[in-house]
Amino acid sequence: MNGQSLKLFWRRTAQRKSHFFINLFGLSVAIAATTLIFLWVNHEISFDRHFSNADNIYRVYPEISVNGKDFSNAMAPPPLMRVLTRDFPEVMASTRIWSYPNKLVSYEQEGHETKAFNEKRLYQADSTFFDLFNIRMLQGDARKALTVPFKMVITEETAIRYFGEAVYRSGKALGKSLSITFFGKKYDCEVTGITENVPANSHFHYDLILSNVTDPWCNSNVWVDNTYYTYVLLRPGSNPKALEAKLPSLIRTHLNPQLQVNFGVSYDALRKRGEYWDYKLLPLTDIHLGSNFARELEPNGNRNNVTLLMAVAFFMLLIACINYTNLTMAGAIERSREVGVRKVLGSTVGQLRAQFFTESALMSGLALVLATLLIMLLLNPFTEILGASLPTNPLREGTTWLLLGGIFSLVTLLGGAYPAYYLSTFTTTLALKGKVSPRSGTVSFQGVLVTAQFAISITLAICSLVVYRQLNLLRSQSAGFQKDNVIMVADPSVKLRDQSEVFIQELSRFPGINSASVCSDYPGSGSYSFPIAARRKGESADQLLYNFTAGYDFLKTFSINLLEGRDFAKTFDDASPKRVILNETAVRMLGLKTPIHAQIVTKNLNVLKLEEQTYEVIGVVKDFNFESLHKAILPMAIFLDQNGSYISIRVKPGNPDQHLAAIRQVWEKRLPGIPFEYSFLDSQLDTLYKTERSLSQVLAILTGLTILVAAVGLFGLTLLMVQRRTKEIGIRKVIGASLADVLLTLNRDYIRWMGAAFLIACPMAWFAMNRWLQHFAYQATIPWWLFAATGILALGIALLTASFQTIRAALQNPVNSLRNE
Repeated sequence: MNGQSLKLFWRRTAQRKSHFFINLFGLSVAIAATTLIFLWVNHEISFDRHFSNADNIYRVYPEISVNGKDFSNAMAPPPLMRVLTRDFPEVMASTRIWSYPNKLVSYEQEGHETKAFNEKRLYQADSTFFDLFNIRMLQGDARKALTVPFKMVITEETAIRYFGEAVYRSGKALGKSLSITFFGKKYDCEVTGITENVPANSHFHYDLILSNVTDPWCNSNVWVDNTYYTYVLLRPGSNPKALEAKLPSLIRTHLNPQLQVNFGVSYDALRKRGEYWDYKLLPLTDIHLGSNFARELEPNGNRNNVTLLMAVAFFMLLIACINYTNLTMAGAIERSREVGVRKVLGSTVGQLRAQFFTESALMSGLALVLATLLIMLLLNPFTEILGASLPTNPLREGTTWLLLGGIFSLVTLLGGAYPAYYLSTFTTTLALKGKVSPRSGTVSFQGVLVTAQFAISITLAICSLVVYRQLNLLRSQSAGFQKDNVIMVADPSVKLRDQSEVFIQELSRFPGINSASVCSDYPGSGSYSFPIAARRKGESADQLLYNFTAGYDFLKTFSINLLEGRDFAKTFDDASPKRVILNETAVRMLGLKTPIHAQIVTKNLNVLKLEEQTYEVIGVVKDFNFESLHKAILPMAIFLDQNGSYISIRVKPGNPDQHLAAIRQVWEKRLPGIPFEYSFLDSQLDTLYKTERSLSQVLAILTGLTILVAAVGLFGLTLLMVQRRTKEIGIRKVIGASLADVLLTLNRDYIRWMGAAFLIACPMAWFAMNRWLQHFAYQATIPWWLFAATGILALGIALLTASFQTIRAALQNPVNSLRNE
């Protein structure tokens, strides 16, 4: 690049300001959007890669299919870790994690106010946890911190929250005790380690870790219950697929006897009938984007969404480059004399091409500067929409500059390659005479580019509408219960267990309270108890059944439709036999033809001693979604228990502050000193679809910008086309062509190009969205009119954009356009 190249570039810019700003706008917006998307993509694919042994760490999980139902889970049985470490030389180390969804933790110090919090990120882990996950220990010894019962490791942030910053900085937080409330009883746990806060791009985040040896269940030998997130560190060079292939021998030795005892079927018999109970290895770095089981440690991302937004970002950048190429080629005739003069003066084809590539690089550079400003301006809103923890100043990150450098090179190449080739091949004589005309091949190539632009735009528009329809379906589809006007109050201390009836009676005195019930979990939480073994009395083979416990009036509080029988009632359900309510799917699976008063035999699988219990079925409810609508409905049992971790309260519509004040009043009377935490059920259910909501918003914005960039480019292309055909328009009008004839002549190509774009876009959009919808149990339809409406809208935008120039040209006096002839 030299001074002459810069001078020529600025001279061209001054002569064609409109084309310059069209190109600058399109490229800068596309570069900014692409960079923001790729910053988010980089964040998503970076999960867990900060752990030093990330490439050799795997999570072991069970893949289970029984009676046509998928019971696969993120958690594995307690003894699996011990056997893997002992019997398989490929396994160098292993650890297990258990997560408590809600526990009361307090710090009591004489003469000071008690600090108490409902902790939602309390983990329980083996002493080997830090052998796999090298989270930096700031105070304490990582090797010894979790080796003894009732010892605890906490994060720096947690230490400051309980003990204060001064105590933490002085190193006096170690050795202090925090009290954890289990089933109404407090247990003191000594702080033996303080770690840095877990990085944001991790698939788990703890605030406190309790030593696993505190819980006798860690020594359980029950293989049919999956209660621990189990991770293994393989030796360098080990083949995970080879290890996975060895696991059936482990299953036959350890799991198979318990399958036969508890379910009356062997592992091999399961396999013969097309079902399975296997163990698989999932790479640590694939968990965030590749795992979406029930009871994940945290909600994960979605690889399909990442791929979709990457494609959108790339296509948007491609459209901006097409704009640049098209406008450059359309203005080629005006530059023909310049090319001819430079060839006469001795410029070679290589020098001419270098000039055009230089201009492309300068345009890309200016667009990059403007895009950088847009990135800094839009980063916070973009981060809020996606809910991602992106760098506050990405320009300080080397990855960002590598990305911008790559985009700059790509834009320079895509935008400058064909124009450099095309413009440099003009014949010198014709170029000097100004008699260069567009080649038919070039015109056809421009048509291909415009067609590609709008094919991409129509595809994105259809995809955006389908995503919106799916999100709307998830929000409006009945889950089988009424989510509005229900307040959930957490009771992690379980101190209401002995006074829940009195608590609910006091609530009922307020006119705004309709009903209330305790429960261990609730619809939409997705954190139900572990499956139990169940069978119809008189049968020998057990089935897997999900379950949770609830108190009196549970069905009334959630407005769950009772098909047969009755709800739990104190007047009937205090005596033996015990009662249970089943959903329709459970009734079918257990083969209960007349379910009411039928008896089922159950076994809890997550206990050290398996014991059978008999229950009488007193009610059958219509199937309802306990999880999000991503998942299919599973067989479910509801057992009576007045000791739950939550209180569900149905209130009358309106006056939420008044209702909350009444509930708080009773809470503080009955549970003084216990934090009052609540949530509205409908708001909590909305969080289950946060990913789809974010995707819908981002996709709609990107689609709008893509169409805008394409339309602006079409406007510029039409402007050049009209200028080139001004005399032709004048001649047509002189020989009697009407306004409609002129407009049809000028817009014929656009109509043809849009038709081709529509035919290309429809199958592309259908294939992409049909694949994206596969991971939903409930899928929105993709109606034909959605394609038709999008095509008509795109055609309207294209014709409106082009007609702004063509109508003005058609209305001009032909004398003015023919004056020079």
